[in-house]
Amino acid sequence: MSSNSITFTGSSFPTSGYNSKAKFNGVEADSVIVNSDTTTIATWNLGVPITNTAAVPELRFESQTNLGSALIANPNTITLTNELTISSSNAASLSCSFAGGCNLQI
Repeated sequence: MSSNSITFTGSSFPTSGYNSKAKFNGVEADSVIVNSDTTTIATWNLGVPITNTAAVPELRFESQTNLGSALIANPNTITLTNELTISSSNAASLSCSFAGGCNLQI
């Protein structure tokens, strides 16, 4: 997993005749590219959804000709976490007024 993509590896992924879709933590990927019958990459433009609890990535292959038909690759034994990490902040540069409070941009 990178900051904006999840790579699915397996076997017998369909390389034609199907539309590929992926979800992580309930958010559908912006694009899914099947590189081969063993590798598919799902990309989220705003980054892989954040979760501090384990979530199962979902990969679907929906038939282009047989509507309503889909192959689902959902490995229940594989989970991922993508926790939010704050590496630094500018809290020391805050100045607060009596009426306005403080703003901290992360």
